[in-house]
Amino acid sequence: MRFYSIILVCLPFFVITNCNITGEKQNDGGGISLPSPVYPQAYSEPSVSPDGSKLLFVRNKITKIDKAGGFSIDSDSSGIWMSDSDGRNMKLLLQSQNLGTPSFSPDMKWILFEGGAQVYKMPFAEDSVKTDSLVQLTPEGRNFYPDWSPDGKWIVYGQSICNEVKECGIWLFNLNSKSEKNIAKFGNYPDWHPLMNNILYRTRAVLPSGQVIGDSLWTYSLSDSTTSFLAFIEGDNRYPKYSSDGKTILFQSNQEIWTMESTGDNLIQLTTGGGVQPTWTPVHKIIYVDYSYSRFSKDNGTLWMMNADGSGKRQLTFNYGLELE
Repeated sequence: MRFYSIILVCLPFFVITNCNITGEKQNDGGGISLPSPVYPQAYSEPSVSPDGSKLLFVRNKITKIDKAGGFSIDSDSSGIWMSDSDGRNMKLLLQSQNLGTPSFSPDMKWILFEGGAQVYKMPFAEDSVKTDSLVQLTPEGRNFYPDWSPDGKWIVYGQSICNEVKECGIWLFNLNSKSEKNIAKFGNYPDWHPLMNNILYRTRAVLPSGQVIGDSLWTYSLSDSTTSFLAFIEGDNRYPKYSSDGKTILFQSNQEIWTMESTGDNLIQLTTGGGVQPTWTPVHKIIYVDYSYSRFSKDNGTLWMMNADGSGKRQLTFNYGLELE
């Protein structure tokens, strides 16, 4: 993993496949190479309540996985789930297979989430949600990764369709006036600073030759409407999040969990063997999904907790009833 100091080009999201091309035809014996299996992820996108007592996450309850990557899902048990902070007392709040990134409002009266590429909120009280009072916040585009402002008056989210109707990138939405504002083109995974009026986000960057050099992290200041470069990090980087004191940034890079100072310094890798979609607790512990797409295991894709330095890893959820074939 390397840092780069020059900004070149920021582009929307895409996938790069590296190919070695020579002037000679290679003799491969006439065979074919089959793709490696990709195994499913049962738990995803955890978040922690402001008081630290509850976890929200998406669960697609997988009942069977075969070695070729085929799997079966119990759709009636899939959706947004809640548990205590230690993973106990799991409860299905909203049933659906097409949901993402649930999070509590700062006052814990609402749950924000994405469903079908639109952003919604629903009332929460006494460990239950009121699905008949669901509110759709975004009417168009493809919108993902919503996050609350610390005062609960705004949300920020990423929009991935670039056209003349609505610009892609990072958008602010005022929950009172229903007004919207685009603050950054091509960005995604926004996260609101807990103590300052700043928003952290990621965008993809390439060299003039077209070579991808990594994902750059930027911040946007609501105080003066300025955008500032933070860091280039070589690799596929996602889910950057500030710690509760704003001093440390947590993120996923190439299916491992890393941290760095909010200045972009002191990069530290916390997991090996698979770790994705990390988030902070209010007391600076880390909740993440212990997952690798190539691991054939009953514990693959479960929620874990660890200390901010990567020590004390502890499993919180389990794939009960899962059959491996």
